[in-house]
Amino acid sequence: MRNSEAIGPSLADVLAFTLLESAEDVARVERSAANRMAAVRGWVGWRVVAVEMEPDDDDLHRLKVFCGPLGGRYRELMVLQFLVSTSTKRRSQRFESFLAACGIKAINDSDEIEGRYFATRNRGRGVGDFGPLTLALPQ
Repeated sequence: MRNSEAIGPSLADVLAFTLLESAEDVARVERSAANRMAAVRGWVGWRVVAVEMEPDDDDLHRLKVFCGPLGGRYRELMVLQFLVSTSTKRRSQRFESFLAACGIKAINDSDEIEGRYFATRNRGRGVGDFGPLTLALPQ
């Protein structure tokens, strides 16, 4: 594909690429573009698809939260992992921030998380990277 000096590939090049290249290559380019736009927007919307809990060391459990993207069709699932204890004494601030973003004040069962909507930036790496879904909606 040729790049023009001003804004990138021409419309003809883009159409030819999408029509002639394999579906896997087109999907790869779409994912890359969606990830770049998410970095520009900052916030990406997600829906919790499934939750798994596995035992870990020191009376902790590894909570895996599988999230499906909202919007960009070619984005992949995101898996968030948290270490939590069975008692409420040892919860991380990051997990508390995630629950608040989902609109959950108190949790009794991990099934309460499924189907919830939230937004992240930086793929939810830090405490301040979770927020309500309204942050990911276009202005």
